[in-house]
Amino acid sequence: MSLSNHPYRYFTASEEFLTLWGELLRKLAGDRLCQVWAVWDEIAEGWFGDAPMLVQLSSGTLSVNVSCENKLAAGWNDILHTDRPVWFDERQRAAEKMDWWSEDLSWREYTPVKQAFGGVVEEIIPVTDSFGLRGLNFLLSDGASLRIENIGDEITGQFVPTQKN
Repeated sequence: MSLSNHPYRYFTASEEFLTLWGELLRKLAGDRLCQVWAVWDEIAEGWFGDAPMLVQLSSGTLSVNVSCENKLAAGWNDILHTDRPVWFDERQRAAEKMDWWSEDLSWREYTPVKQAFGGVVEEIIPVTDSFGLRGLNFLLSDGASLRIENIGDEITGQFVPTQKN
């Protein structure tokens, strides 16, 4: 299976997203945030911002995907960071006559958010703006948060430290 045709169900409204995912997200409160995985492009030597990110929690792995059209999708234990990521599989490349396409992708620990690792999840909420759903915000028990969101044309993660008054 390729990541580009993974059977995600995308949502544009928080209410619809939470109807499907709300119960699981509530159950994840109290889980430890172990690691975040993102796809690394070995050829370009940079993060591959089109692919989903994997948030490894103490009870399983939540995949998070957002599109530039402000659509949010999630999956539970559906993608393993131990499997080599593929963007376009052989069948897709053959069907689209993409014999020019080459890729060399791998899952890597997403170090820009390493400060969140070990934190305890208090709540997971959708990130919205006036255009729709932008991602998920993992609120941690110490007041910090991990945001996985769309920043225009790619997915990124951001650690937001505890706000001190």
